[in-house]
Amino acid sequence: MSKQYVYVVENPAMPGLVKIGSTKQEDPEVRVRSLYSAAGKTSGVPDPFYGYYVEVEDAGETEKKAHQILDEKRHNPRREFFEVGLDFACCIVLMDAIEENGERNAWYVGDWADVPEDADMESAENTDEPPKSRRMRVMRFKELAEKAGIQKKEILTFKRNSSITVVYLGEDMVSCDGKPMSLAAATMRKVGGEYRLSAHHWWITSENNQKYPNTLLWEIRLNLHEQGGD
Repeated sequence: MSKQYVYVVENPAMPGLVKIGSTKQEDPEVRVRSLYSAAGKTSGVPDPFYGYYVEVEDAGETEKKAHQILDEKRHNPRREFFEVGLDFACCIVLMDAIEENGERNAWYVGDWADVPEDADMESAENTDEPPKSRRMRVMRFKELAEKAGIQKKEILTFKRNSSITVVYLGEDMVSCDGKPMSLAAATMRKVGGEYRLSAHHWWITSENNQKYPNTLLWEIRLNLHEQGGD
């Protein structure tokens, strides 16, 4: 089976916007560079794109899920640009990434002016090459719940159907139809695999939550990321 990738890139000429796309090309660098070269023929984009690409099992599905999660941040409903940070968007995609040795890696693509400090410098050791990849951490639901102040027995409601609810049990577990399971399993049980990146599609519906009353979990993740907690 050929490799598939989702890329997350931004452009200096479009500050505050991130593009999320997919490709089955053997070298995703070629696809990302084409975004500039193809547009450049019509003087549409003055600068090249840069960012990350991530290897996934089904690029089309992962791209679709990321677009669904970030839909409320979409700059134009007919374009793949979103008003979020580059690293945050990449973390969303990494939830669906292929793990190697228990890790998920984002690979650099495009023309980086400033490589982040936590880049994988080992890949560039004793060579003139820049670092090639970056290990990016994906926050588990347990950690998200702790930082959001979600208490045991607090009710979470599914974003697209308010009649679907689960009860938080602590750790990584919720109660769904009276049975303990992960939030991902509860989502699969109630609405199917379309929303496998499930932690982003639930509301904290209790106004008693002092930190994030009536807030979507993906908005909490974004807030924590901006605070340096993701």
